[in-house]
Amino acid sequence: MAWAALLMGAAPAGLAGQGPGGEEGPVDRIVAIVGTAAITFTQLQEEYYARYAATGRQPPTDPAVGAREMRPLVDTLINTELVYQAALRDTTIQVTPLEVSDAVDQVMRRTRAQY
Repeated sequence: MAWAALLMGAAPAGLAGQGPGGEEGPVDRIVAIVGTAAITFTQLQEEYYARYAATGRQPPTDPAVGAREMRPLVDTLINTELVYQAALRDTTIQVTPLEVSDAVDQVMRRTRAQY
C-alpha cells in the first residue's frame, strides 16, 4: 500500500457533478491512487458485490460490517493495479499479431468442436 495514497471521501474537481437541486457535489470518491490510476468507490463496490453474487450469499446489511469487509478488498484492488501497471511497463513480453491470430484460431476450433 506504500504505492497508493488513500483519499477517502475526496473527489477532484473533474469528478464533481450537479445534484437534484442544482448544487455541485462529488459524483464518485477516490479510495486509492496507484501510480497514475485512480480506484473509485464505485469500482470497490462493484467488486465487493460481485464477490457476494459469485458465492450466492447476501452482503451484510450493517454498513460497519460492509466497511470492514471492503478494507482488505482495497488492498487487493491496489495490488491488482500494481501488477497491471508493471505488466504494461514490461517490454520483455512481446506478442506478435500472428501469435494472437493463432491463439484465437485454436480457441475457435476448440469451441466449435464442443458443438
